Amino acid sequence: MLSNSGLMIQIGLVVSCIYVFITNSREVEEEMEFSNSIMQEQAHELQRSNADLEQFAYIISHDLKAPVRNINGL
Repeated sequence: MLSNSGLMIQIGLVVSCIYVFITNSREVEEEMEFSNSIMQEQAHELQRSNADLEQFAYIISHDLKAPVRNINGL
């Protein structure tokens, strides 16, 4: 049988474990939110980069068609 002091020690240990768990959970949540914000920024940068590449490819394709048309017209 546990004495009052033994029981209080065990309760204190349980409360300490719960506190550590909650603290760690909050830290993990904050790290996940930070990682998500970085990934969102990177996704936006990739979208802008892809749009720039598509525009570049369109311009180059258009610019290269004119000389081919001239060659075909000869």
